[in-house]
Amino acid sequence: MITKFINFIKEDLDLTNFENSKNWALNHSPEDIDKNWKDPMTGKDLDEIIYMYINKYKSIIKETEIEVYRMIMLDDISLMNLKNVGVFWSFEKSGVGVYGGGKGSKVFVLTAEINTKDIDWIQGFYSFLSYGPSEFECYIKKGSNIVITHINDKKLKKELLGKA
Repeated sequence: MITKFINFIKEDLDLTNFENSKNWALNHSPEDIDKNWKDPMTGKDLDEIIYMYINKYKSIIKETEIEVYRMIMLDDISLMNLKNVGVFWSFEKSGVGVYGGGKGSKVFVLTAEINTKDIDWIQGFYSFLSYGPSEFECYIKKGSNIVITHINDKKLKKELLGKA
């Protein structure tokens, strides 16, 4: 439902323009966000949160590829499904976590490279408004290529090609 809603309003958001982004946030974000809203985790107000995301967008959009991070839980890394390594990643290594439970007993932090054209900025902005800067979520379009370069900070001898 949310993805269908996000796709419907895609054309309205311009992350190069603060006023447009703020109006979008007030009209399309989670219900509890209004002009007086403060992020419960950081205490930052709506304007600060929007500026944070706009600045992230501006620093990344000019790049072709960037590094992103994801935490997964498996009993063994060999059980990782490379055909579906997930769409919820983080721009920041400190933003990873296993949200919604894991599928195993061991924690693995993946470092990967993605093409910036594969970032869904609308869904990412919506998530950023929902979850704030602590996760700094990078929403990757389903089916996009993800090149895993490190697992638990250890560089892989051979990179792994996965799909979001």
